[in-house]
Order: sequence, then structure tokens, then C-alpha cells
Amino acid sequence: KNQNNSAAMLPEVAAIVENFTDIDENVYDLWLRGLSVVEAVTELLKTPEVQEWGAIIPPHTDLTKIVAMDTNDHYRIFYELEKVLMSPQKLSHHCTHQISVQHQKILIERFYALDDCVAREIVGKKLSGRNRKDLDDVADKTGVLLRSCRRQFDNIKRVFKQVEETSGSLVTAIQSHFLLTDQLSRKYAAIVFLLLNRFETSKRKLNYVTFEDLYNCAFAIIDHWSNPVTATTAATTCAAAISGSVANGIGGAAATVSSNKQNTDDTGIDRDFLIQLRDLKCLMEREKEHKSLTLCELRKLGGCSVAEAEATFKQLSRPLCTIAVALHTQKELRDLFVDLVERVVDPVRTLKWNTMQLSTFLSAFTLAGALLLDSCSSLRAAWENYMKVISICVIQLHHF
Repeated sequence: KNQNNSAAMLPEVAAIVENFTDIDENVYDLWLRGLSVVEAVTELLKTPEVQEWGAIIPPHTDLTKIVAMDTNDHYRIFYELEKVLMSPQKLSHHCTHQISVQHQKILIERFYALDDCVAREIVGKKLSGRNRKDLDDVADKTGVLLRSCRRQFDNIKRVFKQVEETSGSLVTAIQSHFLLTDQLSRKYAAIVFLLLNRFETSKRKLNYVTFEDLYNCAFAIIDHWSNPVTATTAATTCAAAISGSVANGIGGAAATVSSNKQNTDDTGIDRDFLIQLRDLKCLMEREKEHKSLTLCELRKLGGCSVAEAEATFKQLSRPLCTIAVALHTQKELRDLFVDLVERVVDPVRTLKWNTMQLSTFLSAFTLAGALLLDSCSSLRAAWENYMKVISICVIQLHHF
């Protein structure tokens, strides 16, 4: 009876048990950088937050030991989550660790984050086991710890393997599979595109070229060469691109490069377009006319020495046209950036042209060529489409 009375007097309690795993973002960043627990503790002890906390804990408490234990616990969790992060879509269904949506996004985005200097070194390499073992050189050159270099190499390889046979937008495919932001997905898309098409980026001549340069060049090619372009579209977009280049210099020509195409295959370059470029040899046969029209356009545009352009026209015109005519071959396409630097950018540097002067010349050169090809709309469109990308790349690689 007494037991029944006692039970009746007990209050009803609604209990909710949550198992959300706490994610310390500072410790996570140290883990991603590749620091050991000991190294991470040393870094954490220098932070204002830990020092403030250390000032209020009881005397004789070993602050270093407490921080080390906490850091070790976090590292254990991160290593457990690492396998799940290789397939980010599984993170929301992970049973061992329940993680808030906000922290899921942080974990994924930071895990797949790329250092531009590391990405630049990896772009020119095959994603082989041998090159993974040789990442010590990348670590020494970039100052990024080896563990972090390996993580970034593995992530690039994982993304590459996932989307290499994708047809359609690389950015969309990467976002879909790896739940990354648009900005980070675009970085991976540029890397995948350059690797798939085997562009040469590791020659000594290109040592000065940054990942940002390659990124902008890659998306210029993706946007304009990956699919057939009609004469109407080419003429319209070319005029806008040339106008933007003249008005804004490199900021307008390269910084605004973006891929907005829908339902297109970004993994390769349109073969028919490259073959059509062979017919541009007619411009080489009409070099005097091309020169005359270019100088005429320069006088209208201003901003570039007509005398200098006249004296060096052949030196710049020949390689620009020769590259176009041979671009249908695998070797010439692969060596595009090397050829542009050796045969166009280097001669421009001797002229000491700034970005505006170079942009103006390329615009006049493009317009003059279009006038000569006016009787053949398809070839004119191919020329404008070719020069649109070449202008962006040359300006980007100029580094005035």
C-alpha cells in the first residue's frame, strides 16, 4: 500500500536524450592542417580563449593536461568521421555521431577545402600512388604540412574518380555528390577539367603561373569551347567580352569568368570546333590586310601605341593564328598554355605593355580578323570564339 502511494506521488517527467557530438572548430582546423595532438595543444595554449579559461581554473590544476585530453578526444572523433567524410551524403545518417546540420556543413566544406598553392602543384601531376608518396616535395615547396597535402591529394583524386565520366556540368555533379558550395565545387571542376584534358602545366616556363590563372583559363575554355557555338551567339558574346576587356582590363576579362551553361558537357572540348579552326590559315595568307585593319581599329580604340603594334604585328599575329590552326591535334591542345606564354606573352613583355594596352590590341586584332571573315559566318564565329578564350588566357597569364 505504501509503495502504491509513493508511486502515485512521483511526478511525471518527460526526458529527451540527445547525443549531438560537440565539434570544436578550432581543434578541427588544427587537425586539418595536419598537426599532431602535441602540436595542436601547443597552438591551443597560445589562444586567448584557453588562456582566459586557464586563469579561472582552480590552482594546481594542470591546464596542459586538460587541453591535451580534450584535444585527444576531438582528434579521435575526427579520425572516426574521416571515413564518413569521404562520402559526405552519409554524414547526415551517421549513427555513432549525431551532428547538427550547421556543423555537418562546416565539417564537409573544411575537409574538402583546398590551398591554392597545393592545388597548383597537384594539377600538373598524375593522380598516382607514386606521386602521392612524393608529396614531401609539395609540402616543402608550399609550407603546407604533409598530412594536409595528402588529404588534399586524396580529395582531388576522389572527386576526379567520381565525376570523370560525368556528362553535363562538372560543377553541378560535384555539388551533388560531395555537397560542397558553388565556389569550392568550381575549384574542383577546374582541376578535373585540366586533368581530364591533360593540359601541360608543370613545365618550368609555367612556374610563375598561379592556380587562379589556371582556374580562370579553365573556365574560359569550359564556357566557350566545350560545345558548338552558333554564329549569332558567338557574335553577341564576343562583342560583350571584347568590350569588357577594353573597359575593365584584367579585372573584366578574367575575374568575371564563370560557367553558367546548362545541360552541357563540360568534360571535353568540342572536336568539330577545333577542326574548323584549321580553316583560319586563310588569315595567315591575308596577313597584310589583317595588319592594316588591326591598326585601323587601334586608331579608333586608342590606348595602345599604333607604331609599336605595327612594328610587332607579325611577331604576335603568326603565333596566334598558328596555334589556332594546329589546336585540333592532341599535343598542341595539351601545350596550349606553354605555347601562349612562349610565343605570345613573352614577346608582349618585351614591349612592356600593360594590361589595358594588351587588351586593346587583342580586341582590335579580333575585330580585324572578323571583318576579313565576314563572308563566312561560321568561320567568323569560330574565330571570335577562339579569340575570346585566347584573349582571356593571354591577359591572365600576362602578369604585368
